Amino acid sequence: MQSSTLYNKVLDKLIPSSHWCSQRLKDLCHTDTDFLEHTLEQQDDFIHFLCLVHLYVTDNSEYKRLSNADLAALIRTHPKKQILKELITPYPSGITNILKKLNNRPYSKHIYHELITLLQDTKARNFLQHASSINPNTIKCLYQLDHHWRDIKLLRHVKFSKDVSTVLFIHRACIKIRNKYPGFIDHSSLHQIEGIDGLVEWFIRRINKIQFQTPPWLGNKNIRPITNGTQLIQESKAFKNCISDYLPDALLGTCYFFTSDYGPAIIKLNKIPLFEWQIDEILGAENTLLSTHVLNKIYNEFSMNGIEKKTDIDFDQPILNRLTNSWI
Repeated sequence: MQSSTLYNKVLDKLIPSSHWCSQRLKDLCHTDTDFLEHTLEQQDDFIHFLCLVHLYVTDNSEYKRLSNADLAALIRTHPKKQILKELITPYPSGITNILKKLNNRPYSKHIYHELITLLQDTKARNFLQHASSINPNTIKCLYQLDHHWRDIKLLRHVKFSKDVSTVLFIHRACIKIRNKYPGFIDHSSLHQIEGIDGLVEWFIRRINKIQFQTPPWLGNKNIRPITNGTQLIQESKAFKNCISDYLPDALLGTCYFFTSDYGPAIIKLNKIPLFEWQIDEILGAENTLLSTHVLNKIYNEFSMNGIEKKTDIDFDQPILNRLTNSWI
């Protein structure tokens, strides 16, 4: 009983019992008495190799027919590269070397799928081959970037989920803005950035070169427009909300933000075809709801300046687009 408990603890240390590949490891060890010893003798990359085998074995008709005992014997006696070449089509060049750079904990299925997909992209493969270490957040971030961003140096500094969020936000913003401002992304300067903080500073310098469009209302002593990107980011931090996510839209002139001493509050306006500007929402700090009294005060201020709250009419967007285009 004690040896059985110890045996399972060893297996759980290699792959936690809650992991999707855990049962496969146990099955291989139970049917082949030499497999556990073989596994313990291997380097950290063996667990990632085993996860890939388990992930792709059901897609291969020959491997799918193998018993756990035969599969265990095959894994013990054949080179990793040969097995992966037979399982994964097209074969991801350099995969065996890259597995050695992954940390020693098994990953989720989608991270392995993303890694295999990235190795088909020349820039992503080049970045991964030259990286000193690779973690799941690096793969997650790299996978969601377009081809032109996949070899920038700063990606080696992506360690945590907050790094992924920062890089992907700036990436999405740049992609959205470049259609109206083709020179917004300067790839030569982008490739010189060393870290995540450097990317943020680079982005802020670039957005500060673009002025927001003239506000739909200049405001008054109680309600003031947010007129540039830096101010929008600062207010997002002060109110602890996500209005900075709308920065590309604000730069493109499809939405506008105001701050109000009533509440205090953030007011978001959307530019609606045919109806110009409408109040989309009004929220307090951390997106808290405001009292009816405060909301009415703000609505009245905007209404007196020709801006009404969002209509309840559910417009059909394609029809709205056709109408708008026919009037231009």
